[in-house]
Amino acid sequence: MRAALFIAFFGALASQGEVAPKKIEIPPLPTKSARTQRYQWTAKLRDDAKQLAATGRVEFDNPSPGVVTDLEFHLYWNGWKNTQATYLREQTRGEGRRADRHVHGMDYAAIDVLSIKLVAAGAARDGEIPKLTSPVDLSQKIQFVAADDQNSEDETVMRVALPAPIVAGESVALEIEFEDVVPRVVARTGRKDDFVFFAHWYPQLGVYEKRADGSWGWNTHQFHANTEFFGEYANYDVTLVLPSRYESRVGATGKMVEGPVRVENTVRFRFLQNDVHNFAWTADPGYVVEKRKFIAADAERDPKYPSERERVAKATGLPSEELKLTDVDVTILLQPEHADQADRHFRAVSEGLKWYGLWYGRYPYETVTVVDPHFGSGAGGMEYPTLFTAGTHINPSPGAFTPEGVTIHEFGHQHFYGLIGSNEFEHAWMDEGFNTYSTARTLAKAYGDEIAETDIGSSRVAGRPLINFNIPATGAGKLLTLQAFAYPTLRESEGIPILPDDPAIRWWRELPFLNYIAQRVPPVDQQRSVYIQRGIKTDRMNRPSYAYVDGAAYGHNSYYKPAMLLHTLERLVGPEKWARVMRAYCARNRFRHPKPDDFFQTLVEFAGAEIDGAPLDRFIIQTFGGSDTLDYAVGFVNNSELKKPLGFFGRGADRKLVTDKDNTAAAAGHEEAKIYEVEFTIVRNGEIEWPVDVEWKREGENAQRERFDGIERWWRKRLPPGPKL
Repeated sequence: MRAALFIAFFGALASQGEVAPKKIEIPPLPTKSARTQRYQWTAKLRDDAKQLAATGRVEFDNPSPGVVTDLEFHLYWNGWKNTQATYLREQTRGEGRRADRHVHGMDYAAIDVLSIKLVAAGAARDGEIPKLTSPVDLSQKIQFVAADDQNSEDETVMRVALPAPIVAGESVALEIEFEDVVPRVVARTGRKDDFVFFAHWYPQLGVYEKRADGSWGWNTHQFHANTEFFGEYANYDVTLVLPSRYESRVGATGKMVEGPVRVENTVRFRFLQNDVHNFAWTADPGYVVEKRKFIAADAERDPKYPSERERVAKATGLPSEELKLTDVDVTILLQPEHADQADRHFRAVSEGLKWYGLWYGRYPYETVTVVDPHFGSGAGGMEYPTLFTAGTHINPSPGAFTPEGVTIHEFGHQHFYGLIGSNEFEHAWMDEGFNTYSTARTLAKAYGDEIAETDIGSSRVAGRPLINFNIPATGAGKLLTLQAFAYPTLRESEGIPILPDDPAIRWWRELPFLNYIAQRVPPVDQQRSVYIQRGIKTDRMNRPSYAYVDGAAYGHNSYYKPAMLLHTLERLVGPEKWARVMRAYCARNRFRHPKPDDFFQTLVEFAGAEIDGAPLDRFIIQTFGGSDTLDYAVGFVNNSELKKPLGFFGRGADRKLVTDKDNTAAAAGHEEAKIYEVEFTIVRNGEIEWPVDVEWKREGENAQRERFDGIERWWRKRLPPGPKL
């Protein structure tokens, strides 16, 4: 968003000033009939897992007051079809985010629509769209469009012209046959040995939405190396027919309502889920399946929970019914070498369900599935509705947030991306930024403010205390207690998947020369550290994710910069107002597609147009709308002892020379308190101007505080002679 848009938006609100708490309206959950898209697929995976054949029905209701003349579909897998595809072109130019998103060797992918027919059209009656007398073959109407970069070779967006427009209030139904050529895992999708993970595997309608100018149209971006996804909320009915080796080793979006059913050498499963904007699934004959249940009543007995719930209730004014959690069936699909980590995965999911649910609204689905992907697949750390991939390594330290960090983060996407369906093509920070902020907040609340870890070479490893006491604050204390020493955990990322009970590895890990001093890092400080280390000024934050200069700019502006801005806003507006802002934003935009103005409007409405006398629009324009940084620091400090005056004093006959020797003789026999000259400066290293509270303390005195308006490059404070700073 350009600065002019921020200014116009805030100009209408600037007169509000401080606002009184207002009631947060909680919209009702949608009904099944409220969805404008519905999918029913039957998909069969070939025995070698290299091809998937599928048929099904797609229904679309016109949500606009006008007419719809064509349909647009995402065919994401065509991003890896050939080197002419936009995704792989950008990847070759170095614009991709991660190495594991590259196509491996000659193993490309494809999604081919073999047949598409219009079978029903008109105004639905009792939920049924009137059938056509004869289906209309639309296969010859297929064309590929590339609105983002005009790449005529890109086939990731398919447009199909309709034989007659869909008028307001009417619907169409299509029968589609397609097949996928399954790659070795790229961008967290594909196969690795017998492990398969299928995301964005079917023709998916774009989002038909109202634009800023009031017109309606398709929002269907091409698949780029730097983008994730955007889809409409829909209802799904998916049947999977898989080789029999996958029996009871399958996870998917939604609830399994049939299966496993054996049919010769195959096994069939059926899953249903309403009110989600994607459907993903996985299978691996090696999965260790753990089925648990998140019990809301048990979660609410957490000793930390009642006081936090009371705080949220008081801040938001919501009735107790709105703050209730609900029970959820949790399935954890673990690799055999990680089977002993089931409790840690389950607790991490439970902490996410508990704290995200309290702060942002309860999780509304019956199920959630955690997937521990096959070693070396590169499929870890990705979110899909009611299912996500986590990531861990063998024998992780109990003092590290592994697997907790990635598990909570990917669960958190059930809210920021899942329930609050922001457009990841256009405003990635509204998804990743909100969730990165919330991940640190949840980790600190659930596990404490610190985690022990350090770096050995290029690998980050967890500290494992030898003596189970709290780590002392001083370096000397750490060494004397040996508490700070730990041995590294051999990570799977080093390419050696060895079982945790291997005696040779246990001996290797405990060798004294491999001990190291662990660091203690609060989760928020860890995010701040990453923010500072990245290329801070490489790009402005609020721009389409595919338009960032490179993958590093995407990561900085989508994850860490917005997370730090949200942490900062929380402290600027105060915890009570912030609780209202976040709960209102999440409630208003559940099952919707918010844009930046939706958040900023909620922020001003519930926090006010000013913060401590400073206009909030100035902060928003500079931070969210630009590439500058908020960076104030202590500059110069003078804390020197005030010496007695030396030299000539008096005039004429009264003139006297005072030397150090005279002062020493005068002070003999009694001790005088030392007096100090104190002066310091605060400097603005960044371009963002914002008020800063400066606090200082002199020995034996109470702390003092004064505000620097932050506008000039420096601010000096001279104190009268007195105790040392």
